[in-house]
Amino acid sequence: MSATQIEKRSQSQRREATRQAILEACKAIMSEEDFANSKTSTIAKRAGVAEGTVFLHFENKQGLLRALIDEVFATIHTNIEMIQQAHSCPKRRLRAMAEDYIQQLEAQWPLARLVVGNHARYGDEQTQQALHRHNRRYTQLFVDAFEDISQEEIDGHIPSPVFRDALFGAIEHFAIANFNTGKAHDSAQFLEQLWQLLFRGVLSREHSTNNQSSDLDHIDQKLDRLLNKLDA
Repeated sequence: MSATQIEKRSQSQRREATRQAILEACKAIMSEEDFANSKTSTIAKRAGVAEGTVFLHFENKQGLLRALIDEVFATIHTNIEMIQQAHSCPKRRLRAMAEDYIQQLEAQWPLARLVVGNHARYGDEQTQQALHRHNRRYTQLFVDAFEDISQEEIDGHIPSPVFRDALFGAIEHFAIANFNTGKAHDSAQFLEQLWQLLFRGVLSREHSTNNQSSDLDHIDQKLDRLLNKLDA
């Protein structure tokens, strides 16, 4: 390797290090305040660079937002690929993907809320397109698993968009309502309840006619207890 090549490589490494420092500074600030209220001057100061350097790497604040969104989805996509390799059963694969998604939202909520919040959804055209592209890619993986299950286990037809909106709508609503709010919450319990709501009696052969009868008896018992309390 020539001296010129070494110098170019060194410059590239320094640029990447600066870029990462800016991203890390932005993520740190986002844990303290909302992205909309954050200032590039504050981000630059936290990163130890001039404010102009932020614009040199990201063009503008929306460019910085797109880089953060790319980072969130990169982790999600990587994890999904590993889950796909680990689970040949579509039902187990879908459950593992849903578990990972909610875990990722909780683990990096200050960053992940950009994905489920309004800053990206109503950002500039480039940001909206980037978010749409990412969303289509990863939600399609969930839909593919759902359709694999449908072919094996569903007697009737449930539209994939209905399943998609129910799954992601519930998870993202739970995340916004609970993560980083100080509220006590149980993500695992929520996911189990969501799973039962979406799949029990719809996608599970475990819900046979006998189970239906048993469930109706159980509901009747609950209603009887409720009526007894009201009469007391």
